[in-house]
Amino acid sequence: LRPVHCLLLPPQLALPVCVLYMLTAGEDETEMSCREQREQLHGRLSLPLDRPLLRSTFSLGAADADGPAIPGLLRDVHLGLAPSGVKGGAPVLVQGAYEYYHYMQWTGHGQLRKAYDDAGWGCAYRSLMSIISWYRLQRYTAFANPTHYEVQKRLVDNCGQPPDDLLGKKMWLGSQDVSLFLGDALGVSCKFLECPSGDDVAANARTLAHHFETQGTPVMIGGGELAFTLLGVDFNPNTGEARFLIMDPHYVGPDELGHIQPKWVGWKSQDSLTHLGTKLFHKDKHYNLVYRSAPAASEMRPRYARDASEMRTRDASEMFPRHPLFTDTSPASHLHLTTSSSDTWIAPSLPLTPPPSRLPTPTPIPPPSPVMGR
Repeated sequence: LRPVHCLLLPPQLALPVCVLYMLTAGEDETEMSCREQREQLHGRLSLPLDRPLLRSTFSLGAADADGPAIPGLLRDVHLGLAPSGVKGGAPVLVQGAYEYYHYMQWTGHGQLRKAYDDAGWGCAYRSLMSIISWYRLQRYTAFANPTHYEVQKRLVDNCGQPPDDLLGKKMWLGSQDVSLFLGDALGVSCKFLECPSGDDVAANARTLAHHFETQGTPVMIGGGELAFTLLGVDFNPNTGEARFLIMDPHYVGPDELGHIQPKWVGWKSQDSLTHLGTKLFHKDKHYNLVYRSAPAASEMRPRYARDASEMRTRDASEMFPRHPLFTDTSPASHLHLTTSSSDTWIAPSLPLTPPPSRLPTPTPIPPPSPVMGR
């Protein structure tokens, strides 16, 4: 065992906490040896139980604790955009922070300290990096952004992709490759929305709006030899008019919002033009949209309650005597409850303890009655 001092600041806390862990040498990022200690800390600090927030890899000052060490890297580049222009629309956006990756930046998480020339073939790699950053910044993983070669190597070694066609070459990725990488590296399974025509993408605006409203994860779009990241939808259900919040990885230039908004990150219609002068969603092109639900299933950690309402009504010490959440990759370590015969496990939508903003307002104490005779 080795002692590790950590100064941790989860987004839910106003001040950092100092923690001493005794970690087993050589263990992976799940940090099984201090699982129970982290479980107790989550309870004491009223932290949500749907993600690990107190791993040592998230300590302040740790390498890659808050993302790649790339100078000037921008986050949440959609903030400050003008409205989409959809009359009567209801914009729904990505939920949580992310980073903007595009052509000619450094690759990976800063280990190659120079611009990497992937113009013309690296758009899906950059979209993948932005998606990985969302998982990392939401504290679902500490996985550092890979280089282009590391993406190729994992696809070849672990996902069955042919090395002669991919490894070490300037070869673009497809939506299936992005899905395979996310499944192998992060342990998440993706869904596909297949659109035989660009018209079908626009026709699925309601479906995409529902995804952002209920899940909020970024969506990778692949089609017509181009890749984009979808960050939101503004949709009017009465007229069918829609705009798509597109983050374009084909940008080449300084990381400054003035150069990026609204051309490279902004609200687009189906007929908006790409940097190649083609329509964003062309009726004669096939598109695949890759997305997944917000991590709440056993792909990234064991599910640990049969019903969200049950978690909010039962005592934590009774519900979780040996909470399996922090094992992350041990699907056999489920907590079986005797209150239900169902074998369907779901994750809670709310933490055990309501956040301070939802605590009931205390009843004011009336002032004491005046004392007679004084």
